[in-house]
Amino acid sequence: MPVYAVVTRQTQPQKSKGGRIVTSHLTASQPVNRKKRLGLLDLAGELRNQIYAYVFNSGAVVKMVPKGHVERAAPSSGTSFKLIHNQFRSIVIEPQQKKDNAPVPTLYCTRVLGKYNRMEGLNTKWSTSFSGLVLTCRQIHREAVIYLYANTTFSIHSSNRLNSFLTYVRPTNLAAVKRLHLSHCTYGQPSKASDGIWKGKHDANWVFNCKLAVADLEHLEELKISLYVHDVPLRFSLKEAWVQPLLLFAALPLTSAEICLSSRYIGQPVGLPVRCRMAREAREKREAYMALHQLFADAISRKILGWDDESALESYKDGCKGQYKDYIADFNRDQHWDW
Repeated sequence: MPVYAVVTRQTQPQKSKGGRIVTSHLTASQPVNRKKRLGLLDLAGELRNQIYAYVFNSGAVVKMVPKGHVERAAPSSGTSFKLIHNQFRSIVIEPQQKKDNAPVPTLYCTRVLGKYNRMEGLNTKWSTSFSGLVLTCRQIHREAVIYLYANTTFSIHSSNRLNSFLTYVRPTNLAAVKRLHLSHCTYGQPSKASDGIWKGKHDANWVFNCKLAVADLEHLEELKISLYVHDVPLRFSLKEAWVQPLLLFAALPLTSAEICLSSRYIGQPVGLPVRCRMAREAREKREAYMALHQLFADAISRKILGWDDESALESYKDGCKGQYKDYIADFNRDQHWDW
């Protein structure tokens, strides 16, 4: 209902320039609409929470990668946008899409956290950023930032960047993270005994960061680890040193765990004619190696999810005793494979 101003009708004496007294009449004023325009913060907290959940429901991916990281070419149907010039960019290039066929926004962060460059930050295009809402004001930031971290997949491509992420992000935000993807390469056996110190530091750093992630990401639900194992000889056992850091994540309430193993044994054979006998044998051997890697990776995933050793290794042992029994011994040879 419109609000009306006070209506009065009375005479007031006024003096003109000639000194004569005249009277003027105040008539009823026109109705004034004083309806207040509601903003986001004027809504109830429950409604704001629903809005935040809807805004950050795009399944965005933040990839913390080193400079020069190469990704697959962007599909022609994808859209791209840049956040920070040369250092902090975001491009939609992932071929996978959500159920509603909407592209998944992917942010590539190549700078180390904690080393913010103000001039680069000023070049940020927040109009196209999926995280621009949290920078609107302090209150919206406090209310919405949890939804941003809870609905974003963080893909971290090195142990040092994992440490940077866990160090500079606030504990309350880390506790909201639900999806984490890690990529790591083991150091392998150094060729010189004097280089053993570097292997020790590399392995200790990975173990420390895994323990830190388990302590800080207490509500993590989805875990994916891509691990390249350089150990020679390569032995598939849950007691191996390179497996132990992965098993630390069993302390988390995970609903999904996926391990992807790779090594030099499943490298692409090159330099052989496609139809020659050696090429066919190399392909068969590589397929068998890939299957054994996958079977043991599945065993690690089951162990992380709480399975006992016997049940987790059942499929892997069946493969070793059956279809792939002629190939498992190749991993125990202490030599370099040159395809």
